[in-house]
Amino acid sequence: MTLFCIFFWCSLILTLQFTAFSQVLTPELLASVAIEPLVPSNKSYDISGKCAPWRNVLLFPDSKGENVVVVDIDKRAVIGSFEIPSLLQPLRFLTWASEADCFAGIVGNPDHYSFCRFRIRGTVKGGYRADERGVRVAQLQNPDGTYWRSGKIESFALSPDGNSFWLGVCSKEKPPRRWLWRFQVTENRTDLAAMTCHAAEMLDLEEAVGEVVGSIGGMVWWPRGLLLVLNSNHNVDLSRSGVKLLFFEWGAGRAPTLIASKVARSYVATDLGDSPTALYLILRSQNRNTPLFVARIPKLYPAVR
Repeated sequence: MTLFCIFFWCSLILTLQFTAFSQVLTPELLASVAIEPLVPSNKSYDISGKCAPWRNVLLFPDSKGENVVVVDIDKRAVIGSFEIPSLLQPLRFLTWASEADCFAGIVGNPDHYSFCRFRIRGTVKGGYRADERGVRVAQLQNPDGTYWRSGKIESFALSPDGNSFWLGVCSKEKPPRRWLWRFQVTENRTDLAAMTCHAAEMLDLEEAVGEVVGSIGGMVWWPRGLLLVLNSNHNVDLSRSGVKLLFFEWGAGRAPTLIASKVARSYVATDLGDSPTALYLILRSQNRNTPLFVARIPKLYPAVR
């Protein structure tokens, strides 16, 4: 089974589009990407489906946000887990800020979301652990300083320096809509305990793409923009539709560019992770009781930032 089982007209668009981003994806490369079980069985690990590629492993918060499960992606095996400090529970999203040399994530629930930064220590052989020293947490705020409570977060993308991030949000409206929110992180250099996190920009995603979005299945900070994975409307037959990959260019003033559609039919995307050598598309079948799946999309050029 291959990830991109339907290319046709998309192949040429993919090649030309990603050449502009210092990233070339050829039809031959894409056709070789398979969808495989993340691990043979994850029944003993309640993995949330939100991943953070780091070194040679993928880190997954569990569904309760109390532990992080470590998966060796080459062996496709769980090699351990470690507890999250209570200050960072429940941890919902996790990613790596390469330039800041730290991890960042989203903590809490729709009525009380916060942004956090911390470091993970240790080795594969010795085991990893979350370093409780230097943990930083700041509640999400509106520009006027009031608490941000504008919906349920579905996806999280962090800038390499860790000072800005985007959220994919499902609004509280009925029917709900999907929005992109950008937040700016500000630190007080004279007071290490002070860190603020204010909303700086918002975009109606469904208006931008011109259709109803089932959910925001993942996004990563990409050169000059955001790379997004969108799941189809739940009223659509997922066995025929699959997920979409789009590029949203900074300040372009135009709709996101469709990179590929009908990707991974019969699957729902739960996250998109970025590493120096690959993109990791995390998937779940329509039967939520099945294990997670992963599609490892190799990069032609390791250094893309």
